[in-house]
Amino acid sequence: MPNNQVCLKQARAGIKQLILESPETITIKRKALIDDGAGDGVMVPDPFGTPDEVSLTVRISPKQKGPEIYDSVQAGLSTNLSRFILVDWESLIYAEDIFYTIERWWKIGPVDTLKKFGGVIGYQAALSEAEDLNESS
Repeated sequence: MPNNQVCLKQARAGIKQLILESPETITIKRKALIDDGAGDGVMVPDPFGTPDEVSLTVRISPKQKGPEIYDSVQAGLSTNLSRFILVDWESLIYAEDIFYTIERWWKIGPVDTLKKFGGVIGYQAALSEAEDLNESS
């Protein structure tokens, strides 16, 4: 039976390799958070806080939204794509984080924790277009 720690280490290295195949360095503009005061440790956006900036190396991947629909569109102009972000186990991303790449602002959707061999190996999330955090405040 394989050692879970060795397998976990290999899985984490695999995620890092996927990122390095098509790396993108981004700077996340993260809304400032404060404790909600209910004693449960839940953090909520601070309307008076200054956004934090976090620099990460990630992979931004296009993904087909659904089954391929054959329309009478010009070749190479499919609009049936969405984008996803992948980060390693040491890089934290949160839903609602905003960053700029590929000539537009993006907002991170709900984050999926990728778990294997009893540990976290990475995080992934769908992206949607967003406004600049400074413009939307």
